[in-house]
Amino acid sequence: MNNSQNTPINFSVPLPDFQYRPDIDGLRAIAVTSVIGFHTFPNLISGGFVGVDIFFVISGFLISSIILKSSATGSFSILDFYSRRIRRIFPALLLMLATCLLAGWILLFPDELKQLGKHVLSANFFVLNFTLWSEAGYFDTASELKPLLHLWSLSIEEQFYTLWPITLLFFARYKKPWILIAAITAISFLLCVSETFGKVGNFYMPLTRVWELLCGGLLAFIPSQPDAVNGIAGKYPRLQRTLIETLSLIGITLLCVAIFTLNGKTKFPGWAALFPVLGTVILIAAGPTTLINRYLLGNCFFVFIGLISYPLYLWHWPLLSFPKITDGLTLSAEVKVIAVFMAIIFATLTYQFVEKPLRHKGNIASIALLLAALLTAGIGSLFFTGFIHPRHADALAQKIAAATQDGAFGSPTSQTIGVLIDNQEYRSVGNGKKITLYIGDSNMDQYWQGIETLIHASNGSRKAMLTGCRLPILNLRHLGDDLDCNPTNSRALLMATSNPDVDTVVLGAQWRGTFSFQYQDGNQLYPMNTPEGLQKAMDQLTNTIKNL
Repeated sequence: MNNSQNTPINFSVPLPDFQYRPDIDGLRAIAVTSVIGFHTFPNLISGGFVGVDIFFVISGFLISSIILKSSATGSFSILDFYSRRIRRIFPALLLMLATCLLAGWILLFPDELKQLGKHVLSANFFVLNFTLWSEAGYFDTASELKPLLHLWSLSIEEQFYTLWPITLLFFARYKKPWILIAAITAISFLLCVSETFGKVGNFYMPLTRVWELLCGGLLAFIPSQPDAVNGIAGKYPRLQRTLIETLSLIGITLLCVAIFTLNGKTKFPGWAALFPVLGTVILIAAGPTTLINRYLLGNCFFVFIGLISYPLYLWHWPLLSFPKITDGLTLSAEVKVIAVFMAIIFATLTYQFVEKPLRHKGNIASIALLLAALLTAGIGSLFFTGFIHPRHADALAQKIAAATQDGAFGSPTSQTIGVLIDNQEYRSVGNGKKITLYIGDSNMDQYWQGIETLIHASNGSRKAMLTGCRLPILNLRHLGDDLDCNPTNSRALLMATSNPDVDTVVLGAQWRGTFSFQYQDGNQLYPMNTPEGLQKAMDQLTNTIKNL
């Protein structure tokens, strides 16, 4: 398309008379509150993560509708489109990123600040989803400790916004462009459900997520709601009303099922993603006049939350993540509520005094925002490369930070020998009579090189031995496989209590992993995410410690 001529494009279908719909802001409210609910109280809002998928459908619909309508009237300009996206996305984003950089400089250790700098750099260029994908693995930092983790979805949206206008205008050359879009949607969905890129890649890859945005894009090709429904209902207005009311009821039901029944164990995205995607598509297609859309989604409270949903989404996660970094992964309900309340205040102020004043400015504002983004990315790169040190940069803090990178898993040196006692393998180092016995999983194993160093420094005056299998709690069964660690741990604990040379025992493990186990009491299994199962395991561990 020649931007200077603004030639009208015929998409060969009647285009919707696109205008503001308060019920779509209500859908935004459902999306953002679902995500926040999942991040604060996941036991109550177990499927709240689908709020991101609701956002995807809404974005695909709105962006496609704007492009189609302006192209049909000859007023579409790609440069103007990108300029508007910059003024829509960057003001709140850059404010939040700058705040996180300042908070990171004050609160974080060097290694944490480096990771934050890398994520700021990636977020500014909207490739954070790829960065997070590359980081995923056994040694990855817990997701709760990444203040910018939530921006992966914004990266996917912006990648879509970058390519979609050009793609849509190219498809306009064909008589039925929606067929091509439907084909791409189907291919993306098949890639998603087949897990072509693996579980993690499936979550972060735009190719396995774009079908959700394109479902919204396809919806934009549907003519205005009254014409579409009239074509089905003909001369029966009651049937027309019944049809669209039924549609909206089905749509809200699908969203409720997704938000309150899916959970962290659900394979997602995949077939389960159809619930939030189809629910959102149906609610938008039903139009703004149904009872649910008008009186529930369109009420003033939902509309207000929808209007601030973007900055609210940006602010809520850092306000939850930074306290977890500084005070521990488990936050009290009071702290979570305060964080959400602060996010609402920050979002309201951001919307009123940052977003709205800049949204309707011209291209000069867009250029200024681009320069500000480059500056923010530059500061992030200085943090990432270690050129800027955090406030906690004294020698002790550096030593603590460096300890997170100590040694490699399972890499004993030549000082270590293998010992077989009662068909149980042990690592052993040192020649002393007294023994320190280490029992645990790979988290215990990571300290072995440090243990070797200490034994060597003491000229072998003490012996250290290591063994174990997963958590050193008896009667646990892992949910993921049939490996039974009870015989191994039982023999290790028997040696600890029966060998008089063992005078010190250290139990170590990734204790958070307890919740991926079940406690076996006879033939009965108790999941560890239930109070009864957790109590039985804690009683077992307490008895073990008492025996030792």
